Parts: sequence; structure tokens; C-alpha cells
Amino acid sequence: MPGGFTHNVELLLDAKGRDAFALRFPDFAFAFDDPDLRALFQPIDREAAKAKRRSRIFGGAAVGLIAAALLAWVPGIAFHDQPWFRIVVIVAAVLAVAGLIAGWAGVLTGASRDEWLRQRFLCERIRQLHFQTLVAWAPQIIEAARNKEPAAFLQARRVRTEQFRSQVINASSVLVADLVADRADDHVWLVAADERPAPDDALAVAYFEALQELRLQHQRDFAGLQLLSHWTLRPRSPLQMAKLLSSTGAFCALLLLNLGVAGLALDAATGRPAQLTQAFMIGFAVIALAARTLEEGFQVHSDVSRYRTYDAVLRRLVQQYRQAASNEERRSVLMELEEACFDEMVGFLKSHREARFLM
Repeated sequence: MPGGFTHNVELLLDAKGRDAFALRFPDFAFAFDDPDLRALFQPIDREAAKAKRRSRIFGGAAVGLIAAALLAWVPGIAFHDQPWFRIVVIVAAVLAVAGLIAGWAGVLTGASRDEWLRQRFLCERIRQLHFQTLVAWAPQIIEAARNKEPAAFLQARRVRTEQFRSQVINASSVLVADLVADRADDHVWLVAADERPAPDDALAVAYFEALQELRLQHQRDFAGLQLLSHWTLRPRSPLQMAKLLSSTGAFCALLLLNLGVAGLALDAATGRPAQLTQAFMIGFAVIALAARTLEEGFQVHSDVSRYRTYDAVLRRLVQQYRQAASNEERRSVLMELEEACFDEMVGFLKSHREARFLM
């Protein structure tokens, strides 16, 4: 996977990307550059990022504050009779109350999470609308490029965009609820396909090269980014986060067992409870519980499983695309890709709709 992966580059959001595409594929710039969809996508994408940060900040803060409060209170097993420990208890109580407030305000109500999922749904449907149009209307677009008459295509695209506003954007909350509850009908495709076969001349070959690069390869790179496994100080992928949290929980569980054996031996040898050892045991148990709670709240294992399945599908499609003998076969592969993208989006919505930060 290329090291400098950039999200949303396939939508040609920035001027440099559009200029670079027009230089390589000048005949098809009119089709791949969609200013109306850019105007729809960018504000929704920004709001989705803000809603995600709010949801995860509240969830992480709730777990972190409550865990910190319990860790501060645990030494009372050994130091409860010390005058200074009264201050520690007060601080722990404040942290615990702050954690509960963060939990109720941002997590248990689910408002930030639901808004993030609704806006993420819209972003993905806009992306799917763009590439479904390019795949489903490929014969029309290639013909318009050959004749240098894109007006009919551009008019049809504007009508399509207005239908999307009415049917998807205005009903997004209902559509998301139906998808996660398995009440939705099969609404993968947002446009009807042009039934004519894709031609095989040089112009059409260039068109499918552009589609392969911006859609199929970009999705492969995206899946690879989600499955990065090498260690970084700040996890960048669900797999890195899953390994960090699982390792933390396993390490704490191992220490807890070893301390339990040590405490039991000390108790047997001295005839007195090993209070400090018990305090450390409870502390490590709290850390392990917090790590497990974050795993569930961030849905890292569900994400890893879903992206591994998606990556396997993409690998198969890439192989089929390379072996395709005609542009119509390549088009069929790209149509299957759009259905796989829709299925991956539904899995994402379902897993994160069920996420809970509960200790």
C-alpha cells in the first residue's frame, strides 16, 4: 500500500487532484469532476468528523475518568487510616462524578454517535452515487467523450443529483434506521444502468483505466490502511488499536494472576492479609476492564473482522479485473465492487450503532 494515503482523493476534491486527472485523462474530466457532489460532500464530511470526535472523546473520557477514580481509590485497602488519603478519596469522587456526567451526556444518550453514523452514511452514499454513475452510465459517458458532446450527460447528472437530495439526504435518518434494523429493501443502486455494452476501443480502455485507479485501487489501499499492523505510538488503524487494547488487557490479567499467587504465598507465610498486593490486583483489574470497555466502545475487533472480509473481496475483484478480456467484463467487476462497498457500509453502520462504552 502507498505510504501517503489520502482520504477522499478519488472524488477529486482539491484543485491539484482535478488538474492532475485532467492532464492524464482529458477526455473524461467532465464526468469524473462533479462540482455539485463536491458541494454536497465536503460540509457533510466535516460535520461527520466533528461528530465522531465528540462521540469518541465523550466515550474515552467517561471510561478514563472512572478508571482513574477507581485507581485512586484502590490504595485505600492499605492506606485507609492515613490522614492524607481523605484528599485522595475526594479527588477520586470528583473524577468518578465527572466520568458519569461525560457518559450520560455523550455516550448513553447516543446523540453524537447517531449523528456521526447518519453523516457517515450520507458521505458513503454520495461516494457510491458518484462511482455508480460512472460505472452504470459508462457507455453514455464514453460516447459523449468520443463525440465531445457532454451536455446530455451533464443534464442527466444534475437531475440525478436532485433526486438524491430528495430521496436520500432528506430521508437519511429513516434510511439509516431501516438499514441497521434490516428493514430496508435492496436499494444498493442509486442510478439505473445503461444496458448497452461498453466498447473496447482505445478511448474506452482509458476510461476503465481511470475507474480502476480511482475506485478499485483506492478501495484496496483504504482496506490496507485499516489493516495496518506494525506498531506506532499513536494507532492509525483498527487493527493497531485492537492489538494495543488486547495486549493491555492480557498483560494486566497476567500480572493480576501472578500477584494473586504472590499475595496468597505472603498471606500463608506471614499470617497477615497482603493488603498492598490486593490493591495492585484490583488496580490491574480496573485497567483490564477499561481496556475491554474501550474495545467494545470503539468496536475495533468488529472493524478488523469486517475489513479483513472486505479486503478478501477486493483482492478477488482485482484478480478478476486483471483477467477480464473485455471492457464489459471489467464493467461487471466494477458493478460487483459497488455492491461490495454498499455491504461494507451497512456492516459498519450496524456494528457502530451497537457500540457501548459500558464498564
